[in-house]
Amino acid sequence: MTVIAEFSLPAEEFVLGDLLQTTPDVHIRLERLVPTGAEVMPYVWVHHADGSLDTFERVVEDDPLVRRLVPLDSVDDEALYAVEWETPPESLLEGLVQSEGAILRGGAASGRWEFLVRFPSHDHLRAFHEYLEDHHITVAVDRVYTPAEGDSPPDGFDLTDTQRTRRDRHLDRLRAYRARGQFPRNRHHEGRTPVFVDGSGTRCAVGYLLREGGRTDLVRTARERDNTLHVEDLPDDDPVVAWGETNGFTRAELARVQPTYPEAVQFATSCGPVPCWLAGVFASLVGLAVAGTVEWVGYRLCGGWFPDNALKHKSALAYLTTLALLLGSLVALLTYALFP
Repeated sequence: MTVIAEFSLPAEEFVLGDLLQTTPDVHIRLERLVPTGAEVMPYVWVHHADGSLDTFERVVEDDPLVRRLVPLDSVDDEALYAVEWETPPESLLEGLVQSEGAILRGGAASGRWEFLVRFPSHDHLRAFHEYLEDHHITVAVDRVYTPAEGDSPPDGFDLTDTQRTRRDRHLDRLRAYRARGQFPRNRHHEGRTPVFVDGSGTRCAVGYLLREGGRTDLVRTARERDNTLHVEDLPDDDPVVAWGETNGFTRAELARVQPTYPEAVQFATSCGPVPCWLAGVFASLVGLAVAGTVEWVGYRLCGGWFPDNALKHKSALAYLTTLALLLGSLVALLTYALFP
């Protein structure tokens, strides 16, 4: 079943966003995206308050990312353009194409871009979410629903003042959670898998919101029941879903902010039960110990080399010192990366 998402992002975080910063009277709406080999060519309708598009065209053509701006059509005070990239940027537009998202509405005004996008399935929406995470693109999700839910807002979007206040508070917490950069690590499951709470106690976004909302009991129950649960698969009467509705979130929105984590060892963004500075000190001490040991053993074994040639003797010892430092640095880096 298809799923529809409404979201927005600040103009400065969007590939066409600079146009809004330099031409504030311009209103832009996306017509469609056209994949052309390695590029994604956006078609945009542009409306200017005084009817003049000279400033808009000059700003776009001066952008180093743009090869040329191609006028295609004009109707009254609007004009249709195709944007050809000089260097195709990795952007939200590329993510939409890769996840087969169809733009039903996309436009810009007042410093923000707003989108209404249809995805073929929740899997495609999840792929789009992963693309945004991988490319550090932050969007504000206003609504996620399926066509079966009709044109009216789904349950949880006709919010009371209390729900809206709670929702805004949790959205602020979610932004802080993302900025801190401490996420669970998937050490035990193949492929990309949700991890509600990992072995060091780091919670996923949904678990973090539950804890901050005072529902550590729900976090503990979810971890004990199925630590890899998908929020979107929970039944309507599940306590986590009920908590979401009470706090102004639909189940689809909670699923949207619940990421999956790739398998295998990753460089730590969380250092487990100790502060990262302490892990760094420990790793440095290990590296110094290794470097010192290698240098001492090397001098003992090779100290008698070239007794009659002082230059060669000093060069050999310098080589051993350099090798010891390189090996010590590598061990320190690996120790920090694998810190538990």
